[in-house]
Amino acid sequence: MCNMSAHTQILEELAEYEYIIERTFHSEDEGYEFFNAFARNKGFSLRKGNVRHTANKDGIKCRQYVCAKQGARQPKLLNRPNMKRRPRALTRFNCPFEVVIKHNPEMNIWYVDKYIDTHNHVMARLNEVGFLFSHRRISESQKKDILAYETAGIRKYEIMDVMEQKYGNPDNVGYVRKDLYNFSYLNKKAKIANGDANAVLQFMKQKQQEDSEFFFDYQTSTEGRLLNLFWCDGQSRLDYQAFGDLVIFDSTYRTNRYKMPFVPFVGLNHHRSTTIFGCAIVSHETVESFEWLLRTLLAAMYNKEPRSIITDGDRAMRKAIRVVLPNTDHRLCTWHIERNAAKFLHHSMLPGFRRLIYIRGTPETFESRWQSFLKQHIKTGKRRRRRKHRRWLTKMYIIRRLWAASYLKNKYFLGAKSNQRSESLNSRLHKHLDRKMTLYDMVDHYFHCLSRIRRNESQLDCEASQSIPVAITEHQVLETSAAKCFTPANFYLVQKEIERTGMYDTVEILESEVSTKYIIAARGGSKVFEVDCDDEETLANVSCSCLKFECEGIPCCHIMVVLIRLGAAMPQCCVLNRWTLNSKSGSATDTSDHVRSMKGTRLNEIYNLAKPVFEEASCSIDDFLRWKQILQHEREEKRKRDDIGGECSSAEDQHNNVEAEAAQINVQDPEIVQGKGAPKRMKSFLDKPVIRRCSKCKATDHDKRTCPKIKRRT
Repeated sequence: MCNMSAHTQILEELAEYEYIIERTFHSEDEGYEFFNAFARNKGFSLRKGNVRHTANKDGIKCRQYVCAKQGARQPKLLNRPNMKRRPRALTRFNCPFEVVIKHNPEMNIWYVDKYIDTHNHVMARLNEVGFLFSHRRISESQKKDILAYETAGIRKYEIMDVMEQKYGNPDNVGYVRKDLYNFSYLNKKAKIANGDANAVLQFMKQKQQEDSEFFFDYQTSTEGRLLNLFWCDGQSRLDYQAFGDLVIFDSTYRTNRYKMPFVPFVGLNHHRSTTIFGCAIVSHETVESFEWLLRTLLAAMYNKEPRSIITDGDRAMRKAIRVVLPNTDHRLCTWHIERNAAKFLHHSMLPGFRRLIYIRGTPETFESRWQSFLKQHIKTGKRRRRRKHRRWLTKMYIIRRLWAASYLKNKYFLGAKSNQRSESLNSRLHKHLDRKMTLYDMVDHYFHCLSRIRRNESQLDCEASQSIPVAITEHQVLETSAAKCFTPANFYLVQKEIERTGMYDTVEILESEVSTKYIIAARGGSKVFEVDCDDEETLANVSCSCLKFECEGIPCCHIMVVLIRLGAAMPQCCVLNRWTLNSKSGSATDTSDHVRSMKGTRLNEIYNLAKPVFEEASCSIDDFLRWKQILQHEREEKRKRDDIGGECSSAEDQHNNVEAEAAQINVQDPEIVQGKGAPKRMKSFLDKPVIRRCSKCKATDHDKRTCPKIKRRT
C-alpha cells in the first residue's frame, strides 16, 4: 500500500513538472503572477531574484524567482558584540526552490528555462498563507475604501477591524496592519510631494473648478511662505446671506504640524444648529492678520457685515473688529471668561463674579454691584493673591461692555452667549487626528465635517416640511399658527412663551389714535411690561418693552398675552424670517437649495426636463421604442466624439490645466510658530477646592507618613 501511494505521488509530481515546464507567458509580469499564485497554493512566499537585461539595457531577457526563504543571514550579523536589541528571528534557510523564465524575442513569449521544486522548510497552512509577504497586496478597491474611511475620521486599527469583518477572516483581507499604515503614509507623502502649501492651494483650485462660487484667498511672507489662508464654498456664502447676522469665531485651536490656529466662522441656521460660513488658517495672531481675515470674509460675502459677533478674549481680535467692523455688536465668550475667572480668582469669588456676568440690569446697577463685589473680596487673602486678583479684575472692568449682561441686554445675539459652536466644530475636526497632521489633511477632513453638518440640516429640513408639532396648550389658534410658521426647534421656544402667559395679566389698556398700549404685569410681582400694537386688526407691528424679540428673535410671553386676548394667530411681524423654512429663499444668490458645480446643475436640469417625457413614453410601446432608438443613437455618436477628442477630453484638458496652473504657484510651507495657544486645562469654575486628608484617619492636618495612629518600628 505504501509503494502504491509513493508511486502515485511521483506521478503527480511529474505531471506538475511537465505542466510548469510547458507554460509560456506574454510578459514577465504575467509569469510572476502565475508563480505567485502557484506559491500560494503550495504554502510559501515568492521573491524575485536575479535579472538579466538585454545588450542595449532597454528590456529584460531573463528573470529568476526564488522562495522567500532562499539565502541565509550573514554570521557577522548574528554575533555582533554589545547588541542592545534582541536579534530578529531567522526567516531564511537556503531553500533551493528556483524558477527561471527567459524571453524569446522571435516569438515574443516567455518560457520556463529552469524549475526546481524542492523546499527544506515547513509550508504555511491555508489560514496562514495570507500573511506571507508576496501574497499581501492592497487592491485598488481596497485603497479607495481605506481613503474613504480615513476621510471619515476612522483610525487605522479600526479600519483593519472593519476589513476583517467585511472579508470574514484576517487572512482573507489580503494585507496586514503594517501594509495599511505604509499605504496611508505613502499616500499622504505623495499628496504633498511638491509641498504642503502647494498641495492645499491645488486642492482649492480644484474645488473652485467644481464650484464656480467657491472662494479662497491667501497671504504669503516675503520669503514666499504661506501666512494666512481663507476659504468658503458656494453653499457657505449662501448660508451667510441668510444667517450671517450673527457670526461666532475662535482662534485658540490648533490641529496641524505648524501650530497654526484653525479659525472657523460659524453661526446659527433656521434649526438653531451650527452652520459654517468659512474657515481660515492664520500663522500669527496679530491685529494685521485678523484685519486681513475679516476683510477677506467681507469680500467673500459680498460686503455684508454681521449685526453681531462673538469671540474669545483675544486682544488683537478685539482691535481688528473695531477697525473692520465698527458697526457690529461685539461680545466675549462667557465660557472663556468663566475659565479665566477660575484661573485668576479665588474659588470663593466665583459665584459673585458669575452674577456680574449673567444678571441683567442697568449699567448703574452693574457699577454698584461691582463696587460691592470688590469690597467683599479684594481685601481678603494674601497680599500676593490680592495683587493677582486686582490686576485681572482691572482688565475685565475696562472691557465690561463686552461681557456684562447689563451692557449687552438690548443687543442682537439671538440668545447666544459663547463660542461653543465654534469649539464643538473644532473638537469634531480634532477627533481622530493628531498634531502632526498636514494642512492638506486638515482641509480635507474639514470638508468631510462640512458635508456631515449639511446632511443633518437637510434631514431637519425634511422633518420640518413633512410634519407639524403638536399643540399642547389651550390656546390652539395661536399655537397652531406658530407651528406652521417656525421650524420645530424655534416653535418649541415659542411654545414655552405661550405656556408662560398664565403667569401674567393685563392690568391696563391705553388707546390712542395711532396705537394701543397694553400694560402687562406678573402675578404677585412688581415688574410691568408695555406691549404696543399699531393696528389690532392687521397687527402690522407689535413690540414689547422687554425687547426679547429684538434681541433673540423670539416673541416674548408678554406679546403672547396680548395675542391671546385678541384671539389672533401668530402675526407676521413676530416671525423672524431666519427661523422659518423659507429663510434662504430671500437671498439674492439663492438659485437652488444647494450650490452645485456647473456639471451637476446641467445634469439636474436635463434630468428634470426628460423625466416627464420618459414617464409618458413608458406607457406606450411605440414611444418607448422610438426614444430607446434615439438614446442609443446619441450614445453611439458620443462614443465617436470621445474617440476623436470631444467634450470628455476637453474636460480632462481643463482638469490638467488646473493642475498645471496650481503647479506654477510656488508657495513654501509655513513656518512652525509659537502662538498664544489655548488655555491650559483648569479646574471647573464650579469645582470646590480639594482638601487633602490622611488616608488612614481622614484628618486634614497631616498625611499617612506622619499619622500618629500608625505604629512604627523603633
